[in-house]
Amino acid sequence: MNAKTGDEVAADRKGEPRVTQRRFNRLIAGLKLVEIYFRKASFRFSPELRDHDEPPRLSVATESSFSPLGGDAFEAVQLFTLKGRARGSGRILASITCEVVAVYETRVQMSPELFEPFKETALLVNTWPYLREFVQSCTLRAGLPPLVLPLAKFLPPSEQ
Repeated sequence: MNAKTGDEVAADRKGEPRVTQRRFNRLIAGLKLVEIYFRKASFRFSPELRDHDEPPRLSVATESSFSPLGGDAFEAVQLFTLKGRARGSGRILASITCEVVAVYETRVQMSPELFEPFKETALLVNTWPYLREFVQSCTLRAGLPPLVLPLAKFLPPSEQ
């Protein structure tokens, strides 16, 4: 069946399951953030960073996963890996890793298909501020000018 009939899961052109906007909206409407915390975090800065006049070129990689917790709850894990490279040479001057765990309750059971748009929107919006604060705090504690990450921006699944 397909999304035009109002089914919760439709198939894409390759026959793979995809989530309908209706199901995603139901998930978000009933979503409750129960708890959010760091599972682990680390940072390392090169002493060379103090000698640079401009901030390093940043790249951020993410990995996301979820696990059901029973009942209406699930745990989502967002791993951020940030690298700051020297402009020109590309040497790594800063390395920051941060694993944020968010525990949610919702009336819609999380599935792998539903998690795909969820991790790019709601999970990112909920966890990105924790990374931003951690990066700014770490740079200050290392005696460096505070590094402020940009806002997390995304398009809702229907506009991607």
